[in-house]
Amino acid sequence: MADVPSFRSSLNGFNRTDVLNYIKTVLDEKASLLSQLSQAQSELGEYAARIASLEIKLNEAAADRENEETIGRTMTDARRFSDAMIDDARQKADEILNNAADTAAGLSDKLGGITEEAENASDDIVCALDEIRNKLYALQECLQDFSREVKENGEPADPAEPEIDAEEPPLETPAPQRITVRRVKR
Repeated sequence: MADVPSFRSSLNGFNRTDVLNYIKTVLDEKASLLSQLSQAQSELGEYAARIASLEIKLNEAAADRENEETIGRTMTDARRFSDAMIDDARQKADEILNNAADTAAGLSDKLGGITEEAENASDDIVCALDEIRNKLYALQECLQDFSREVKENGEPADPAEPEIDAEEPPLETPAPQRITVRRVKR
C-alpha cells in the first residue's frame, strides 16, 4: 500500500473503473489483515489450550508428590513456557494491530485526498456548465431576435454572427426552453 494511487480522469471526475479497482484492492488488503488477526487469535487459543494441558499435568504431578524435584522443574518449565507463549502472542497481536492502524490511517489520508480532488473536479464541472448555460441563453436570445427579424422583414437584417462574451458572470435564469425555428419560404 506504499504506492499512491492515480486515477484517469473522465467526463464526470475520476475514471469509475480505476476507483472501483482501487477500492477492491483496499478491501482485499483489509481482508488479508483480518485473516492475519484471526490466525494470531487462533494461535493464542492453541497456546491457551497448551497452557491448560500443562497446568493439568502440573496438578497431576503435584498430587503425586513422589518426586519433589520433578514437580519443581515441571512448574518452572511450565511457567517459562506459558510466559514465553503469552509474550509471543501479545507481540504478534500488537504487531498486527499496529500494521492495521497504520494501513487504516494511510487509507484514510488517501481517501481524504481523493475526496478533495473529486470536490475540486465537481466545482470545475459546475463552473463549466454555468458557462455553457450562459452561452446557450445568449444563443437563444440571438435566435429569438433572428426569428423576430425574419417575421418582421422576411429576412434577417445582418447575417453577421452575434458576439458572445465568455467572461460574463452566470445568469440567474430558469432552465432553457425548447425553441422552434421555422423556415420562411421566399
